[in-house]
Amino acid sequence: MGDGTACVTGKRWMLYGAYGYTGKLVIEEALPRGHRPVLAGRDAGKLRELAGKHGLEWRALGLDDAGALDSALADIDLVYHVAGPFTQTAAPMREACLRTRTHYIDVTGEIPVTRDTFAAHARALEAGVVLLPSSGVNTVPTDSVSSFVHRQLPDAHWLEVAIDTVHQRSSGSLVSMLEVASVSGQVRRSGLVIEEPIGERLRRIRFPFGKRHAIGLPLADIHTAWATTGIPDITAYVVQDFATTRLMKLTAPLMSRVFANPALRRRAQEEIRRRVAGPDAQARGSDSTWSWALARNARGQQCEAWLETLEGYTFTAAVAPHIVEAVFTQQPRGATTAVAAFGTDFVLRLRQTRFLTLPGR
Repeated sequence: MGDGTACVTGKRWMLYGAYGYTGKLVIEEALPRGHRPVLAGRDAGKLRELAGKHGLEWRALGLDDAGALDSALADIDLVYHVAGPFTQTAAPMREACLRTRTHYIDVTGEIPVTRDTFAAHARALEAGVVLLPSSGVNTVPTDSVSSFVHRQLPDAHWLEVAIDTVHQRSSGSLVSMLEVASVSGQVRRSGLVIEEPIGERLRRIRFPFGKRHAIGLPLADIHTAWATTGIPDITAYVVQDFATTRLMKLTAPLMSRVFANPALRRRAQEEIRRRVAGPDAQARGSDSTWSWALARNARGQQCEAWLETLEGYTFTAAVAPHIVEAVFTQQPRGATTAVAAFGTDFVLRLRQTRFLTLPGR
């Protein structure tokens, strides 16, 4: 294999958070394509063991020493940041990348992080680098299908998106979710982000395999779909069963108050880290991700489509080396999205991935 080697010849990229659940999956996807990422994170012991297993270079570094971080990035062209919770880790790494003129990519779904990364667009242009936030399953599939329907209906002013993915979460994902548990619901209207209560929007969405219940949540799509399509009115949903959507709506105010308390949030996160493991290879291989988008214009015309792709963690890992290769070959600049930078059909480079449309509604 190894058909990514030519794209990265002479370039060096760092995988920060390499020994985490997602980091290990990224390594498994990157090595067969000829990549040799520099493995990085805080724990020297875990890095030494992981790097020895794969014959890779490693660097132990924290995020609280800006000088040391800058030195560690001096010979690095791109950082792929997969260490959460991103509300704690993304800003120092992003800032270091801007200072050292290093491309920055993360896989967060945490909406404050995605918002802040897009806010650094002008600085990224000045530094001559690209910032690609939320470049995993959290938004790349929904951005792709959003771009697909927008391509069919270029004058669309209204967009709804939904995702059905990751039915068994890793500890890192759950820890990151708690970091934003106190964030209110959000939609985009006339280009502006509007807050609303969690569960304000509940609906049933048609998928090729049947209708599913969904709940509107503060998802990074509010920023990424806007950057990808420019459609001014955007609502984002997550597919859940009927009981879960209603429970989330009822308990959201309480959860917001409870997890706004840092001590309680940290205690819950520590317990999750001790008890929760992500899905094994068999579970990932038997699952898939479905994304949906519905666009509408002022004349009432609409376009609806779906994207079927890999299970969520597998998708996030599989798309990583393709994004690295695309950054090095196409050289985008500024804060953007993978789909805006590389095109609607970029996602079709992945195995088991396809767009679908159905007649009627």
